[in-house]
Amino acid sequence: AIKRLNRGEDAEMIMTEMARSLANKLIHSPSSGLRNVSQEQKDELLRAARILFNVPADKNDSDNHN
Repeated sequence: AIKRLNRGEDAEMIMTEMARSLANKLIHSPSSGLRNVSQEQKDELLRAARILFNVPADKNDSDNHN
C-alpha cells in the first residue's frame, strides 16, 4: 500500500482495498473453522459463535427458542 501511495495512486481506493484484504485475512481461519463445526453439527460451538457474533439462529434450527 505504501509503494502504491508513493506512486500517486488513489489513496481512498488503496485504503479500501487494504482494509478489505486485512479483514479477509483475519476472518478466514475462524470462518473456515465455523464451517467445519457446522458440518460436524457441534451445536454448542455453533450456539456460542452465534452469541459472540450476534447472529440469529436460522428459522429451521433447533436454537430458535433462544
